[in-house]
Amino acid sequence: MTPLLYSPHWLVWAQTQALVALFSASHIEMCFVGGAVRDAVVAREAVDIGMVTSASADYVVTVLSAAGIPTERRHGALVMFIDGKRYHLYAMPDCDRHEAFLMRVKLHIERTVDFTVNALFMTAQGELHDYFDGARDAHHGRIIFVRLPEMSLGASPYQILRYFRMVAVFGNGEVDVGVVALCRKYRESLRSIAPELRYTEVLEIAMAPDAVHVLRVMLREGILCEALGYAVQDLQAFEHLLAIEGMLRIQPDLETRLLLFAALATIPAKEALVKLTQHLGWSEDMLVYYGWIAEQLQMRSGIDPQWRETMGEKGFRRLVMGAWAMEEDILECSADYARMW
Repeated sequence: MTPLLYSPHWLVWAQTQALVALFSASHIEMCFVGGAVRDAVVAREAVDIGMVTSASADYVVTVLSAAGIPTERRHGALVMFIDGKRYHLYAMPDCDRHEAFLMRVKLHIERTVDFTVNALFMTAQGELHDYFDGARDAHHGRIIFVRLPEMSLGASPYQILRYFRMVAVFGNGEVDVGVVALCRKYRESLRSIAPELRYTEVLEIAMAPDAVHVLRVMLREGILCEALGYAVQDLQAFEHLLAIEGMLRIQPDLETRLLLFAALATIPAKEALVKLTQHLGWSEDMLVYYGWIAEQLQMRSGIDPQWRETMGEKGFRRLVMGAWAMEEDILECSADYARMW
């Protein structure tokens, strides 16, 4: 079997090496885990560097403080910012008191990690450990649960949204029909999740490379409506937005994808935007502006899919950029139009 290549660019950062040297000098065993290791396997840029240690959190804080490295405690992790780089450190439990550190890490991952692509870990020397074949799954875009899917989905409704996000971002949009059936079974449990968390996860899915197929499945199975907390109609407006992005050669952005949910909502567009953006600190002017565009999309969500023939590129560009007008005398001059775009 051909070995898989990986490139942990973050391992050679001066900040990482300084942290590794400090832990080694302080007799703190540690290794790298989580998304940074997975991203190294699939050659993606990593933002957060995750680590685990068998040392106590208090001892680690003492060592870091003595070295002048400030830390914060967030959601059970120690967070460090070193020259603009962000690191998360988790203190592991005893793990049945195994003496071998790497065996403790394996047991910890087996008990806590959800998907095989996230069950990878790497030593400070760059040695990759992969007990669940997660590296190969990552390369092939397979999102597979470490434990039985029903155990994970039944225990935590958040895993439903996380599964679809992982499929949209790393899984090429290909869902497992058995897992989808379980998600449908537990979909009503999504209501127990805080709305802000649900909206954030759905927006992450919507901005992913393979969002269309995943959102279509979520809509068909009634999962998207449960996640958003209100009914949606269809995905035609979303497909129009994708066509717009391709036409304008722009990458998906938060504002554009927010229009999707406002356009699909059966409630007024502005109310939908408020529901989605109240935790993002948007100004009233931004809500009015994007709400107006969303209303235009909502009015036209049932137009012919052959959007180029029915509205034309100029009409859609006007709509997206806030220059839509019903009057035909706007931008009729081709020279002015060319200069604008």
